[in-house]
Amino acid sequence: MSDELKTSAYDRLTPQRKLLVDAVLSNLEKGTGLWKQGWSGGSAPVSAITGKQYNGVNRIFLLLASMENGYADNRWLNYKQMEYKGWHFKMDEEGKSLGKGAGVAIEYFELRDKETKQPFDKHTLDGMTAEERAEYMDENVYPLRKFYRVFSP
Repeated sequence: MSDELKTSAYDRLTPQRKLLVDAVLSNLEKGTGLWKQGWSGGSAPVSAITGKQYNGVNRIFLLLASMENGYADNRWLNYKQMEYKGWHFKMDEEGKSLGKGAGVAIEYFELRDKETKQPFDKHTLDGMTAEERAEYMDENVYPLRKFYRVFSP
């Protein structure tokens, strides 16, 4: 693959994906490799509230952050979940929150109705054949990528 093609593909990545690519390349340059202890040590990251495991690229983002920061706890939660639990960030000597700029940006996709722009209701597909569902999805639904920050308690 040409350097020009590699560069253009990298340039099209989101900032979060660029960080991931950079971290993987750095890890490989150090000779650690993705398959050795140090990259994937510890349990899979989970929601501190629901216990559900993070999957896909978000799992890699959170494992990488845990490794880089030495986190032993594999639980993560977003700011609204922290507020709900009554938790808050530690303060520095001046009384300022240590949470500014903290956390890890993760992404998720939400399906939206093309006409209303509202979240798509999966029950709309009830009673349709697989072919009808696929056609309906192609014509009436689009994915919307969203980002939010999660924090290790």
